[in-house]
Amino acid sequence: MLVAGTAASVGLAFLNEQGRLGSRSNLQPAMAEAGSLASVATPSTHGVLAASRDAVTRRVGHATLIGIAALVVAAAIPATIALVGNLGSPRTAESAVAGTSARPTLAGAAAGSGWEDAYAAAVPSASDRGAALIAGAAEQRKIDTLIALDAWGKREAAAKSAAAARGQTLQAASAPARGAAQSLGRASGYGVGTVLFARITIYGCVGAGGGFCGGMASGIKVFEGSAACSTDMAFGTRFKIEGDPTGRTYECLDRGHLSSPWVDVFFYDTADGFAWASQLGSTSANITIVN
Repeated sequence: MLVAGTAASVGLAFLNEQGRLGSRSNLQPAMAEAGSLASVATPSTHGVLAASRDAVTRRVGHATLIGIAALVVAAAIPATIALVGNLGSPRTAESAVAGTSARPTLAGAAAGSGWEDAYAAAVPSASDRGAALIAGAAEQRKIDTLIALDAWGKREAAAKSAAAARGQTLQAASAPARGAAQSLGRASGYGVGTVLFARITIYGCVGAGGGFCGGMASGIKVFEGSAACSTDMAFGTRFKIEGDPTGRTYECLDRGHLSSPWVDVFFYDTADGFAWASQLGSTSANITIVN
């Protein structure tokens, strides 16, 4: 009823405005037309009233239709704007394609929050990102420190190796030359094949415990294959040592304060002598006279 009344009022106002502007009799205001009809001479008063009533009815009907049309147009404008806005929304387009309602499925404060809320929930907070950056920086510092320590260790090892090589070079340059093998060619005083159980030691020219680089008591310069023997073995006595890894024949050409029987085998480098004694496996062994 309220809509119809409003539509009729709008229509009447529109028709009356048109009636004032027009000059034709059918465009006169509704009430004025009714009055003009009343002034026309008719044979019957009932006919005049009926004609007036019909004219008013027609005017009211026309006005109602025009008013309704105006209301429809007025209501369609905001509806059209809202439709265009909803079509521009991603959620509305997705709902339209899927054939479902665009209403949010979430409840409570999160209902209708949209992709902005989902993005905000997925992205770490500023404090979390800051903590991750700090942890990453600390880890990178640790890695850099380890890399620096490794490089420093390698430089130190290279420097030590170079220093050792220089030391060996200097030692070799300053060390006395190795003596050449010689023999006195004398008899031992023992029968060939005589076996003596003797104490076995080593001495040398260079290396730990070295320093014996010159001439021996026999006047011959030390060389590998010579030995200092106890006094019970004359200069020139030649012998082999049981279990000797080198299988060498030694000759007594030097003398020492040694208990009998004892042989002190010469090595140019005492390191080689210690390795030889380790392979021999004992500080005592049988020796066999060969001359």
